[in-house]
This record gives sequence, structure tokens and C-alpha cells, in this order.
Amino acid sequence: MNSCLRPRGKSLALYDVLNEVLSKCDCQIKEDPTEDYELLVEGLKNRAEFASDPQARRSDRISITTKELLEKRRKLKLDLTATHLIWLVINASCRRVSQEDLQRYKQKKLLEAAEKRSSLKKCRRNLCDCNIPLSAQMNEGGIIF
Repeated sequence: MNSCLRPRGKSLALYDVLNEVLSKCDCQIKEDPTEDYELLVEGLKNRAEFASDPQARRSDRISITTKELLEKRRKLKLDLTATHLIWLVINASCRRVSQEDLQRYKQKKLLEAAEKRSSLKKCRRNLCDCNIPLSAQMNEGGIIF
């Protein structure tokens, strides 16, 4: 049976980082309610700031040239004077470079698994999630380009 079609087991997705961080903190209860409230507000501000920071996504999977090509593609998409031929060329180059990055990433992960003497079969199964090439990328503000 193809390992890509097997379910990997249950994985829980955590969408709310703030709730996760709040559950990890240990809150101290003070005798004075105003002091207790100030500590709570300060802790919430710190945790909300941490939760609002963008997390790194696929940083080792995408090369700098791919990021630059995706940025050019975004700018070209906004340009109304761009020709269809230029659009086809940049799309083809984005697909080609992202496929090369994907192959490089898979090779790197398999090499790391071999050096650690861990299961290559499990590593390949985990890499099946990466088979879909990227079509867009998000910047620090969460905007897709």
C-alpha cells in the first residue's frame, strides 16, 4: 500500500496560540485584587504580543530566489500593463524553482534522517505532506504575495 495514502494518526491543530500560552503560565494570586489585576493585565499583554508575532513557516523549504520570484509574480499581478507572455514565463519559472526547492528539501530531510539513523520509511511518509508545491507565500503581516 502506498505510504502517502495511510493516515498518520491523530494530530491536533492549535489555532489559538494565545490560549496555549495562557494555559502554560502559572498565575500567582496576590492578596490585593488591584495588584493581582495589574499582574494579570501585564501577563495578558505579553502573551498577546507573543501570539500576534508571525511564526516562521517553511523557512528552510523556500530559497531566497524563490521568494524573490514570488515577489516579482505578486508585483506583476498588480501591474495592469503586463503582457500575457511575461505572466506565463514568470509562472513557469516559479513552478520550476519551487519544484527544485521541494526536491532539495526532501533530500536534506532524508540525509538528516540517515545521519541520525532514524527510519527512512517514516521520514518519507512525513515528507508526503510536502508534495504539493507552494503557490503563494505570506509576509510578516500575513499578506499573501
